[in-house]
Amino acid sequence: MGPSKRISKNIMNNNPFVIVSLSTVPERLHDNIYGEYGVKKTLITLCEQSYKNYEVHFNLPEFSKVTNIPYVLPEWLGELQSKYEHFKVHRTEDFGPPTKIVPTIMRVSDPETILIAVDDDLIYHTDMVQEHVNHHQEIDNAAFGYDGRDSQNEVKYNDLRDCWVNCVEIPTEVNWFQNYKSGSYKRKYFESDFFEHFLNKTQCDDMLLSFYLRYKGIKLIVMPYKPDLDKIKTYQDWGAFQCVETFPVIANSGVVCTSTTGANHPELIKKEVKFYVPPLFVKWAIEKKITYEE
Repeated sequence: MGPSKRISKNIMNNNPFVIVSLSTVPERLHDNIYGEYGVKKTLITLCEQSYKNYEVHFNLPEFSKVTNIPYVLPEWLGELQSKYEHFKVHRTEDFGPPTKIVPTIMRVSDPETILIAVDDDLIYHTDMVQEHVNHHQEIDNAAFGYDGRDSQNEVKYNDLRDCWVNCVEIPTEVNWFQNYKSGSYKRKYFESDFFEHFLNKTQCDDMLLSFYLRYKGIKLIVMPYKPDLDKIKTYQDWGAFQCVETFPVIANSGVVCTSTTGANHPELIKKEVKFYVPPLFVKWAIEKKITYEE
């Protein structure tokens, strides 16, 4: 599939402009083990979405602040830029894992632009962007994802599905997202207080975005994927079906040393435990009467 021809950015909100945003770490960018099935495969699946009015932004710092390893751009990255005119590489500051989305928020000015955060080690369904666009057109003042924690719906299952919220049958408001399955946000949700009071307080992009948006009164909603609903009728079905490889994730891509790179790097974990929630975030949650459960 060749380059997508992007039309004008926002047309009466019927065809909103979207940016799919991600980053990586030097170890994965220069991986020689998985080659075509590593980060490159992830980028190709993101560049070949069925939706047309979008760009893919690949945020790459000059060097990793965790390892001090430089980001040397591989030759294949230039080849992708030549093939896909909507694929953009941006050299940015290193914000840790939130680099996947924070520099993109900073660059974008159009308040209606939809930003979709994704990971660098997964292969995504070709309809992922289209599904997120549909959700934003159907429900206002909300962010959307496909995996979250702690259901906020009034009607609950009274089993594990209320805690581990994925493969849902109905739209389910949650306490926080896991962005690996993609999370979509409008640029207008992020005001100056995001940069002044939230950014750099935690290295976890899931907690950073989720706490900020709930603080601002933006609902976080895990959405169903209609083609999957026939497969999930019972708790047993859900237990068998819920895993990484459910919409919009097709599969894991091959990445080198997944368990010790990125958010799992030992040096990063020494500085901060995974899914770290600063006490200040908890204080604000209490003040806003926001339910919070780890």
